[in-house]
Amino acid sequence: MFVSPAVGLAALVAILRAFLNRDGNLGNYYVDVTRGITRVLLPLSVVWMLFLTWQGVPSTFSGTKTVMLLEPQTVTVNNQKQTITQQVNQ
Repeated sequence: MFVSPAVGLAALVAILRAFLNRDGNLGNYYVDVTRGITRVLLPLSVVWMLFLTWQGVPSTFSGTKTVMLLEPQTVTVNNQKQTITQQVNQ
């Protein structure tokens, strides 16, 4: 998941080097990809992870939960009344 954005960053850096340096040296592609991953993408992902954890976003791989409602609800769908007794949380 980090390689594709790092490739884009490396291409952007090479294009910027081509415009700014007129000597024709575009630099090393693999060094640019490695720097993009280690100096940009990994720190951003750690900061984003800490932000989401601070906000209380659940991080789980478990499936949906089905709970019983305390008061059954009646809804009308296509002019037909249906009573809902369970709620599925996704």
